[in-house]
Amino acid sequence: MISGHGRRGRRWPIPAAGALALGVVVLWLGVGHWRGQEPKAVRWEPGTALPDHPLPQRMELEAAPGVWMRFALIPSGRFVMGSPSDEAQRADNERQHEVIISEPFYMGQTCVTQEQYEAVMGTNPSASYNKGAKNPVDKVNWEDAMEFCRSFSKRSGHSVHLPTEAQWEYACRAGTSTPFNTGRTLPRKPAYHQGYTYPNNRADIPADGSVAVGTFAPNSWGVYDMHGTMWQWCSDWFGDFPTGEVTDPTGPKNGGLRVLRGGSRSEAPRLCRSAFRGSENPADRFDIFCFRVAVSAGGA
Repeated sequence: MISGHGRRGRRWPIPAAGALALGVVVLWLGVGHWRGQEPKAVRWEPGTALPDHPLPQRMELEAAPGVWMRFALIPSGRFVMGSPSDEAQRADNERQHEVIISEPFYMGQTCVTQEQYEAVMGTNPSASYNKGAKNPVDKVNWEDAMEFCRSFSKRSGHSVHLPTEAQWEYACRAGTSTPFNTGRTLPRKPAYHQGYTYPNNRADIPADGSVAVGTFAPNSWGVYDMHGTMWQWCSDWFGDFPTGEVTDPTGPKNGGLRVLRGGSRSEAPRLCRSAFRGSENPADRFDIFCFRVAVSAGGA
């Protein structure tokens, strides 16, 4: 793998070629005072089960009274992870391989917002120019994201975790095999950027600040903001992809860098592709780092 350093010390691989209304049913699982016995509530949307899965397609968990986190059901299945050899501006570490996702799971429809993070953790570390209750929480490192998962799991009574790298790409693609889940380009007029033929960075996001989650259209599985808003932490250590078929991969057993996916508003478009793999020291915090969470469907 050829690797390089991006802005502010981030490490990204460089391609060898050099180019670079619902009616809602509320199920109460025992609600108590938030600061004493935390509320444990889940809301399901009726009549939204996928054909092959009896579980509801949408779910919400309560982070605090009146603060809910919304999830989309991701069906079990198989997909080809990574990028084909002829995908423009791909990196060498995106080797294609078959992945089986053996169980359905719930993926956060959006990244964790500042309101949700503060409700669980009692603080909002986001940069001042990114502040907004509905904006993704930023300046969080991998360890902060893991602590959020532990705290929210305890409070909600559900198994909340960072998605694995495979879960993230599977949910991002939502059955697509193109560079982006929107096709060969992001849904905006093409532009020429630093020699790249992909669309420009997300020009409708202010260069000096973030925007509310869900600003852009979701993919076909109901998941928002997977391309070019903020880098999103995954649970895996960064490492080489396997050469053959794998089931529910969780990455290497150890390493020095954790996986980030999705790209950000300040990156070249090639870094925002479904297959692109970023990595970073798990202790680092930047204003374009955020995360979303997943919930085990078996514990929902």
